[in-house]
Amino acid sequence: MGENSKRSEHPKKHHFVPQFQLEYFADDRRRLAVHRLNREGPHLASVTDVGHRNLGHTLYRPGKEPDHVTLEKGMSEIEGAAASVIRELVGSSAREPNAEQREVLAWLIALQWQRHRLLLDLLHQYVRRDYSNDATTSEEELAFKSGGLRAILAQVIWPWRNRSDPHARPKDMWNSIASRLHGRSFHWKLLRPRTPSLVISDNTVCLSGVASGQVFELPPAYAQIGIGIGFDNFQRLTMPLTPRIGLIISRDSADLNRIDSRKFNRWTVGNSREFVAHHPDWDAVAPSLYGAVIGHLDEQRFLAKYIFPALTAGGMSDA
Repeated sequence: MGENSKRSEHPKKHHFVPQFQLEYFADDRRRLAVHRLNREGPHLASVTDVGHRNLGHTLYRPGKEPDHVTLEKGMSEIEGAAASVIRELVGSSAREPNAEQREVLAWLIALQWQRHRLLLDLLHQYVRRDYSNDATTSEEELAFKSGGLRAILAQVIWPWRNRSDPHARPKDMWNSIASRLHGRSFHWKLLRPRTPSLVISDNTVCLSGVASGQVFELPPAYAQIGIGIGFDNFQRLTMPLTPRIGLIISRDSADLNRIDSRKFNRWTVGNSREFVAHHPDWDAVAPSLYGAVIGHLDEQRFLAKYIFPALTAGGMSDA
């Protein structure tokens, strides 16, 4: 059986933004209004055509057949658990997730953070710079691209599976992000606007602000769009779950009550590196919020030309 036949047995589009999450922002025809940073104006796109790379989660090793299944299967396990949690939250009026829901959402955050395409592309560039040469084969080049994906397997998927194994060692169940978010220094809350008010982007894990006591050497505005901050020094994390539910995790409990939909969307747009999406009719439902998002998108497109040059140089061919 040829390689093309083998590929056809498995989905070609590998999503780094969960389709179940995009569904909440789509209309009944599964369509989204998508604003891309490398072009003006929104366009309509199907949920299946947004937030993916063709064979983007395929593992390559020199001399072996490409593995199109292992990562997709492992990721779907975490996504399935997260989908159940979000359904529970949609059906409740809870103002914060319970302990079990927090655990699952923390693992989803860990997965989303490590599989974002900008992070993987940057990692590939570093690996390629250090290990490739003029004699590098195409097989070896593909293997370099798989480096970050193998890290997801080892640091997220395997620990996720081991967490339910009573015989697993603590270090085999540990993920730095998921474990850290369970710490006492973080406060969790659900933002629940009365009407559909939130948007989603390619980067669902949105970091903003610098934690108290942390040194930040870049211009302060950079921290509000997720540049120069990570899980060691961020002030808050926001994650749109549905248009009417947003997750907020902050080091400052007072911060939780100061965040409204407008601020939440500002951080979503600011952390976007490829696109922002929402329901096709959202501009009529929430015109004021829509106008604010358009303004933030104009700023983000300007920044993308200078801060994210790799994205505007043809690295965003897939929706």
